[in-house]
Amino acid sequence: MKGGTNGEKEETTPPAAILRICQQLDRPPTRATAKDGTRYTLDTRRAGGIETTTIRRAETKAERRARLKAEKRARGRHMKVNHLNIVQDEHAKNPPVSGSLESVFAFEQRVLARLALEFPGEKWGYLKKGGENTIQHNGETVKVGRVCDPSSQLYKIATDIPTTNDPIWNDDGILTEDFPGSTPGQWYMPFDGEVVDPPVDPPVDPPTDPDVQAQLDRIERNTEGNTTAINHLTVMMSNQFDHQEQMLKALSDQIAAIPGGGIPPTVVAMLQAILTASKAARVGHTQAFGGRMTIDAQP
Repeated sequence: MKGGTNGEKEETTPPAAILRICQQLDRPPTRATAKDGTRYTLDTRRAGGIETTTIRRAETKAERRARLKAEKRARGRHMKVNHLNIVQDEHAKNPPVSGSLESVFAFEQRVLARLALEFPGEKWGYLKKGGENTIQHNGETVKVGRVCDPSSQLYKIATDIPTTNDPIWNDDGILTEDFPGSTPGQWYMPFDGEVVDPPVDPPVDPPTDPDVQAQLDRIERNTEGNTTAINHLTVMMSNQFDHQEQMLKALSDQIAAIPGGGIPPTVVAMLQAILTASKAARVGHTQAFGGRMTIDAQP
């Protein structure tokens, strides 16, 4: 036995055995159904003088359901990490705006662009469908928040559209199985590579209250006036400190020049203390005015 294509079983046997099998068939050997209900496809070829007939037995419905279920589970295990990460990553970069279907659709397009980049063979696209949460795109009605592959496998990528729009990757079924008789082409629309973000209104400065603006203007003028007054006061106080220190120093020099040391040492110490206090006061006022006293002081 050999594995056939599309779930069929393939067997290569000599022509004599094929003739015995054909006696049970209701149709010509190219495509037939045995009396027990088994469907066959027969393909006879001649190569090098040898004739070989291949029998392909089609899957039963039960076998097909089991195979699709196993493939679905395998694909689900493969997708839960990689595909969900893509959805979450695009959502974190630029989450859809609540209440805006256009914003959710732009998010879906970004997800499809990433899927096309990361998994080009899977060919994820749009879901063509009417009803709620749809948008017109390239002449088709597209269901927003779901992606579809060429086999009509459907996945949902956002919750409670267009309100919460949280990122998810949830299996939403195979449409051709949910709607027997339909074809994948009725549901699947290839992704065209277009990503269009919805327009964003530019920020608008709030209107200014005329009364508030007038108050701000008065505060600014008062501040400028106060700054000028402080500068004048700083210069005046600096000049007064300079004059006081000069007088104290001259008095101290005169006392020191008296012959015989007639002035008690306590008086000399008191004058020196006054001079030291004057200098300390200058330093204190200079710091209080941010150093401007020294800068603006006139000699």
